[in-house]
This record gives sequence, structure tokens and C-alpha cells, in this order.
Amino acid sequence: MRVSVAYRYWNNLWSHSRNAEMYGRFASESGLGGNLGVDITGEGDLLPLQQKAKALLDHRCLFTDVPDFVYRPSTLEAMTVFIFDRLSEDGEGLKSVMLTENGQWRCRKVRGDDQLELSLSYRNLELTVRGPLDPESALVARREDLISAVDGVFSRQPIMRENEITWARELFSELKKRIEILHYLMIDLGRHKIRVDEYEASFG
Repeated sequence: MRVSVAYRYWNNLWSHSRNAEMYGRFASESGLGGNLGVDITGEGDLLPLQQKAKALLDHRCLFTDVPDFVYRPSTLEAMTVFIFDRLSEDGEGLKSVMLTENGQWRCRKVRGDDQLELSLSYRNLELTVRGPLDPESALVARREDLISAVDGVFSRQPIMRENEITWARELFSELKKRIEILHYLMIDLGRHKIRVDEYEASFG
């Protein structure tokens, strides 16, 4: 399901320079408009939950129409938590909510987990970090930090080794040094994918 929504990476209590530092290229006092993907998992008939999520987001300007976001940032992470909390009011059937922004960023909230998963698709990698929602910035991680970490690793021109699993583990280790909350890494090699975390690496 897709929704068209206006949202904002901006904290009205901060200066312009602090907003720019925190949100980077996404910082905008006047807000952003775009189409978000919404994926809902759960038990039973999910149509009512999908309809409710659409009514909450579709063709809405969150920072003027929705009281939750008038005075706080409506980031991807904050929107994910907002939708999850509202859908949870309808019972225990909801398992997870995932929002996708620009095909590059995804945020997932799972029932029973107080942390969020934020994923970035960049180059031929998909990085997933896990962490709590920061109440001031409404972020799990600064976007620029994740992007620059990948650029920093690739600037060293990592050489594909004959043993792909060993190479993938080394790549994960290098990224983990720069991104402490890195949870797992998916590497698209064209022929197949490799998923690697702190404990194991496997072909996808």
C-alpha cells in the first residue's frame, strides 16, 4: 500500500543550523512531500488496519493536520511509531508496521520490541541498524552518518576475496566500527545475496 503525505524533518525548538546538522539534506522547515510504502503484518483480516493507516496518512500534511506532529518532527521513524501505536489500539492482532521512504529508507516497528529497525539501501548494500527513537530528533540514526560510513569504507576500495563469506564478514566489521548500532548487512552480488551480522554470514 502507498500513501501520499507531507512530513517534516525539523524541530521547531532548534536553530536552523542545528536542524541542518541533525537532518542534513532532509532538513526542511516547510516540509517534504512524497509517497510512502506502508506494510502491515498481523493475524486475521488486515484490511481494516490498512484502511486505518491510509486514513491517518494519505493526503495529510502531518505537521499541520495531526496534533502529534505540530510541535515535533514527523520523521520516518516517528511516523512508523505513530501508525503502529494507532493500529495497536484496535487489538492484539498487529505484529509489525514498516514504512518505506523514497525506496531507499525503511523503518520497522515490531510488537514487543522497544527498538526500531532502520534500513538504508545504498550502493549494493542494505544496512539495518537497531536503536530507540530519540525523543528530540525523532531519529534512530543520522542519515548522513550512515551514508558517510558506507562511503568511507568504499573509499578504501574493498577487494572482493575469493571467499565471499570472509570478505562479507570483513566488510561488516569495518562498517560496525563506524556504526555501533549496525544490526546486519545484506550485500547484493548480483548472482546472489549475502546476509551477515555479528554472529554469522549466509547466502540469501
